[in-house]
Amino acid sequence: MSTIANDAASARAHRSGIERSGTDLLRKRALVEPRRGTARAHLESLCVDGGGRQGLSGSPRPHTVTFAIAPDLRRRLGAIAEAGGASELPLYQAAVAGLLHALGVDSDLVSVESATGQAVSMSAGPGEGSGHTWLLRNGSAGDPSLADLLNRARAAAPAALRAPEWTVGSGPELGSAISRAVIDEANGLARFGDADEAWAPGPDSAALRFQFAPSPDGALEVRMVADAGRYDPATADMLARYLRNVLEQFADAPCRRVSELRLMTSAERDRVLGEWSTGVDPADLRGLATVFRHGRAVPGIRTVLRHGGLALTYGELFDRLGESGTAAADDAVVDRLIEQLAGLIPAAPVSPPTGRYGAEAAQQFVGPVATARLGRSTFPVDALVAAIADRRCVAADRRRADTDPARRRADVRLFALDPDDAQSVVDLLAALTDGATLVLATAAQRTDPAALAELIVEHAVTQVIAAPRLLADLAGCDTGPLPTVQRWDVAGIGWSAELSERLRQLAPDSVATCSYRVPGYLGAAARGSLRDGDRVRPVPGARILLLDKRLRPVAPGVLGDVHVGGIALAADSVAADRAGAFIDDPFEPGGRLFRTGDTARWTADGRLAFTRG
Repeated sequence: MSTIANDAASARAHRSGIERSGTDLLRKRALVEPRRGTARAHLESLCVDGGGRQGLSGSPRPHTVTFAIAPDLRRRLGAIAEAGGASELPLYQAAVAGLLHALGVDSDLVSVESATGQAVSMSAGPGEGSGHTWLLRNGSAGDPSLADLLNRARAAAPAALRAPEWTVGSGPELGSAISRAVIDEANGLARFGDADEAWAPGPDSAALRFQFAPSPDGALEVRMVADAGRYDPATADMLARYLRNVLEQFADAPCRRVSELRLMTSAERDRVLGEWSTGVDPADLRGLATVFRHGRAVPGIRTVLRHGGLALTYGELFDRLGESGTAAADDAVVDRLIEQLAGLIPAAPVSPPTGRYGAEAAQQFVGPVATARLGRSTFPVDALVAAIADRRCVAADRRRADTDPARRRADVRLFALDPDDAQSVVDLLAALTDGATLVLATAAQRTDPAALAELIVEHAVTQVIAAPRLLADLAGCDTGPLPTVQRWDVAGIGWSAELSERLRQLAPDSVATCSYRVPGYLGAAARGSLRDGDRVRPVPGARILLLDKRLRPVAPGVLGDVHVGGIALAADSVAADRAGAFIDDPFEPGGRLFRTGDTARWTADGRLAFTRG
């Protein structure tokens, strides 16, 4: 069994030789045919570099992970290569290409034979240097077998390197040539793991470098050097394990297709399907009857809802819910919201339901699963209860909290999303439970960051929920400080890296999180800190699976289709049916999932990293 180990000392020793001599090798003009050589030589280097990234000068030392291919496994791989009319070199190129293909990387590999004949490297995009270059097409489309990739690598290699009698080695510092594989950031490979933004681009920088070095005993040492500014040690170990698995499967079943590669162990698969995919059990769940009872206990003169020039008190709200004759608010948004609340009264009876929302409305709450219609979707009442608990948890998450009630600021929550979103009902019910005030931004305020800032200042807002673009515009305009804000909740993913710091400058005592929301799920399905980028975990009660086209779980680091299930999944949804589809959960009998149409990867520590673009 091969072993994997971090080798920091070896990384320092090789890094200087690789980065110092690589440019010199590529500058030489004379082309020399490759020849047999010593066993200490490195066969090749593959570097994967995130294109278009800007960073600070200087980067941390790379993580180096090594593992050994035993002589027996190497002989089997050599036999596979020989049967395909190729040398070892194309086979190792094919293995790396297979790994990148499985990871969803859409990148061609350009191999470079140095002018001295002592180095062979691979990169993506136009070749560099004066040596002989050849292109290995490796787009992520299709589903080639490992043998197909070997044939491609053999066909792309120069004639001198195709022959089976060509062996590993030749000359000192064989792996010293610098090569780069430029990966488009949109595919996400350069982003999974805990990335350090202080990363220095340049011809000698690399996110990943694979090196193969023979040993005197006939084994082969595989060394992967990962840029520490992009990958944490756990992610580096994970990628090295994947390459080892690909090589072992190459020897066992060269006809296996890339989609059938087993990158995970059984234990890793169980962890992905269990611990990582499922949020913890929801806590502090309060039934709708308790929610309304808490709201009725709030002083009637306190404001519960604001929209434009309208201010509605708790007393006025419950008068309308009880139909005691209070006139309509003459505000279509508020009227629709109150009507939806009134429709929930039969689900929370503290006394026999009466009036317009009596027996007829109560029909939907009779049966094994009570449901509630919110907007264009129908949700189980349990989904509503769980979503309310989640919103209350978000509101309570503050950087600084006064223990003396007399010193606390009034709890004022700004909802700057579409008021027709079912989330508006959830936020109003959460406000009722906590005795808070919910401010609904008007359509004009949701498109004008200056007007939104005025609204925050006017009502001393303590919590803001809004889309990423609106908050980015707010942070980018000269509004002055907004010190009352204690909580920013970014409803969506995809924003500039500096948004977290800009929001912190607007409100120094605030915390900021992002939430992943989909039409078929009530409230957030996943949430994470804004400072961590768009890396999130499932919220309590949610279930998120990353599956391939055959509905199989993908390994960490591999791009997969996002499927959402759990306690707050809609029973049906007109909006969701247009965005995706409800399917049976292949791993939970009787369970259902919503196919979102989004793609993401699991990081090495079990967080979701969504692709952008």
